[in-house]
Amino acid sequence: MRMISASRLTFVLLLFLPLVLVCVTYPNIIVGAQQVPKYYLQISAVDYPSEVPINLTFRITVVLNYSLPMLSGYSTYPSRYFITARLYNSTGSGQDPPAAQSLLATSDIEDVWNSGSHLFYLMTKAPSYPTTIHLTIYAMYQPISPFTNSYPPSVTSAPNDKWTYTHAAGSEVEVSINIVQNVPVYLSTNKPDIPVTIDGYHQLETGNSGSLIVKLAVLRWHTIAVPAVVNLGDGTHEAFVSWQNGSNSTLLSLFLRSAIYLNATYKTQFLLTVNGNKGSGWYDEGSYAEVNAVSETQANRLLGLIGFTEVFKGWSGDVQSNSITVKLLMNAPHQINAERMIRYRPSGIKIVLTMIILLMLVIVLTFLVTKSRRNAPKAFETSTPM
Repeated sequence: MRMISASRLTFVLLLFLPLVLVCVTYPNIIVGAQQVPKYYLQISAVDYPSEVPINLTFRITVVLNYSLPMLSGYSTYPSRYFITARLYNSTGSGQDPPAAQSLLATSDIEDVWNSGSHLFYLMTKAPSYPTTIHLTIYAMYQPISPFTNSYPPSVTSAPNDKWTYTHAAGSEVEVSINIVQNVPVYLSTNKPDIPVTIDGYHQLETGNSGSLIVKLAVLRWHTIAVPAVVNLGDGTHEAFVSWQNGSNSTLLSLFLRSAIYLNATYKTQFLLTVNGNKGSGWYDEGSYAEVNAVSETQANRLLGLIGFTEVFKGWSGDVQSNSITVKLLMNAPHQINAERMIRYRPSGIKIVLTMIILLMLVIVLTFLVTKSRRNAPKAFETSTPM
């Protein structure tokens, strides 16, 4: 009897050993109903404009985070769900759940399971008059049978009467948007008191703060112009560099759809005046101006014609130097002078003496000819009696 019992025990062990090995080797195999993690469907981010022009179709961006299956305590298979973002008009309604007649927009519909996040877009149109609208965005879902193979459903094909939301924190978000006739244009400059011309005739100025706010009609073209140079006097001016988008045109043309921020950059420049040499011009503040003197040039007027030259002697004014090349830090307007002296050449002196002699000969010959004509005898004059 003992041997029979031992044989039976061995048989039982051999029968159940493969199952034990399978369970040990593959611990993730489901051998029974297991409780799934808690579900959620939440709005994690919303991007929307704070001001919208009248009659404009605008977009709201919604990010939904989800963990599925939803509304299932126990499950032996993955649950599938349709999820979407829906936009309702909550102004004056306050209904929960939202009324069907207050539905404004539905995003695309996603067929999902497990967990993750998805980006949705809601498109709606602003009223035709200035007001403030209050909207509610819902993260909504409906279950799908595990045997359904349709993917993906369209907005119109999904049953609208089966959409619901979890009522949990983050499943709905309320937003308020101002519908306006005019929107602000925020203009700033890095320098004060910059003139601004709006639409060719409206003259404004950024003032001491370098900023300006002006309200303009939406859904229209507008021009915004700033000067290329703002003269501050005494050899100083502000020079336009560019707009924040890199454009170096002082005139901007834009079709205004919403509030906009514009930034114009200027730089300070100082005038360098160079007398007696090339090099005058405007230089950026803090830069170095380099001027090269011409070592020798032809003398002016008659002296130049007869071969005399002017030789560079040195710099005077805001810099004192005998170097041909001079550098100045442009931290203010500057003025320098190229000092020169006349160089006398022997050949030039000979030419001058020759010209003087020739001139004297011409004068003497002219005098003699004139004198001989005066001393010549006059012809007799005859007259016929009447």
